[in-house]
Amino acid sequence: NKLTKQFTHYQHDPQNPNSLSGNVVRGLFADTQGDLWIGTTDGLDRHDPVSGTFTHYPYDPDNPNSLSDSRVWGITADREGAVWITTMNGLNRYDRARNRFRRYLHAPQNPDSISHNNPMRVFEDRRGTLWVTTFGGGLEVYDRANDRFMHYIHDPNNANTINHNTVWSLYEDRSGVMWVGTYGSGISTYDRKTERFTRWRHQPTK
Repeated sequence: NKLTKQFTHYQHDPQNPNSLSGNVVRGLFADTQGDLWIGTTDGLDRHDPVSGTFTHYPYDPDNPNSLSDSRVWGITADREGAVWITTMNGLNRYDRARNRFRRYLHAPQNPDSISHNNPMRVFEDRRGTLWVTTFGGGLEVYDRANDRFMHYIHDPNNANTINHNTVWSLYEDRSGVMWVGTYGSGISTYDRKTERFTRWRHQPTK
């Protein structure tokens, strides 16, 4: 509270079913409806600032319409209002109208499926394209129209590919160039016109 300069603490209380699901929080997102989404290692929560209560969205192995995993990495919403959640086992899209999740999991027999089951972040660019960073599976682009994923994978023999397959961060600059932060291998920039990556790495002599 900026006026009182005091913090209100939200923690998991085993005796209170309306408390936070878990105390390890990795993702926070405020939607346009005023709700705060919280990603914990024990599931996804939605906080109603009016009532002060938490709604829990746990992983249920017997329910294919539940979250795909309780360990949540990140949360965001696209321009259509869908909430996207990355977990340590799959990407999820939450449908508010139906109150259900759709899971996107890697299927080895399907080249159009997501390349890796450990997505980290979802980023929507100014064109409305959804990019997904992964921990070991490169960079993904979701084709909404055809319901498929396009893969950008590191190739050590091709300098025009991404630096590394573990992607931490993503940013679109004012000219539309995508900046890709990788694990231990510097930055890659992606040019949409040429559909090529340029690698930028630390050079001790420069």
